[in-house]
Amino acid sequence: MRIEAVLPVVGHTARPNNRICKGDCWIADTADTVLGVRATERGGGTREGSIDVGAPSWSHGRTVGRPGAPPTTLPKGTTMRFTSEPRTDDGVVERHFALGDIPGIIWTPASPSAPAPLILLGHPGGLPKMHRRLAERARTSATEYGFAAAAIELPGSGDRPRSTDAERARADLRRAMAAGEPVGEIVDRLIPPLVTQAVPEWQATLDALLSLPDIGGPVGYAGGVIAIGIRLALVEPRIAAAALFAGSFVPASTFEEARQITIPLLMLLQWDDERNDRQAALDLFDALGAKEKTLHANMGGHAGVPQFEVDEGSRFFARHFNREVSDGPTPAR
Repeated sequence: MRIEAVLPVVGHTARPNNRICKGDCWIADTADTVLGVRATERGGGTREGSIDVGAPSWSHGRTVGRPGAPPTTLPKGTTMRFTSEPRTDDGVVERHFALGDIPGIIWTPASPSAPAPLILLGHPGGLPKMHRRLAERARTSATEYGFAAAAIELPGSGDRPRSTDAERARADLRRAMAAGEPVGEIVDRLIPPLVTQAVPEWQATLDALLSLPDIGGPVGYAGGVIAIGIRLALVEPRIAAAALFAGSFVPASTFEEARQITIPLLMLLQWDDERNDRQAALDLFDALGAKEKTLHANMGGHAGVPQFEVDEGSRFFARHFNREVSDGPTPAR
């Protein structure tokens, strides 16, 4: 059966909740987003159109979302549509999609025995540029642990419209960093508006993805920008655990939100990260309110994250998703 995969989406605004989750942005170049560096690579071959989804368990026009969901920042009637043919590589299916005008990618095990748990992959923006690293992490999670993974483009990144205020703040940040001046006030102008827009987009994406027949729960968030991960964990009760990469600027408001987190957390810190304030990262870890929180600190710069940390992140989620975990990767059953 050949149909166009189109799903109406019910999105969300932020709503208070004492459950929390974080992200798996292990090797994200967060400064690329903050300083406004745009992706120069372009993936080829994807196209919008009809795709062969077999006999779907959801029908054309099915509403996505929970009853009583609050109003969304996305226009009412926003749909999710697949924009590429499924591509299978090493037992993992990759599909590109669009949620309204927000591009995204989902990776799923090729032959799941049951709906797969889902990891939301945070990143610093520029989805085409980040594709290779995101795909590597997604393939590890899918082939060795049976997880699905998804990523969406950040507001103001990739081909998405730019914000005049954000562009001005980025320019001010570049000047302040070059002059060795304090950046706290500029970060407070730049990051919170990004978080306010990105989090409801992630929630609407989660609604759509969980309606697919091969995706289930639990859900984890893995990645940066760390302020996005903390806010999403705070307001989204479907997230069960989070892995955070301490490699981005942290606005003052994020510390108060961090104190309210209760779900299991893993934070990764590169000790010699030239793009990160080490003491601010340690202070943020100390502020996290979760009773179960773990800090992994490795020597090296921003892009020097050891490969074993990728597997450690997957094992962290497997433990908290009540999946089988051994001393090494366990093939998906």
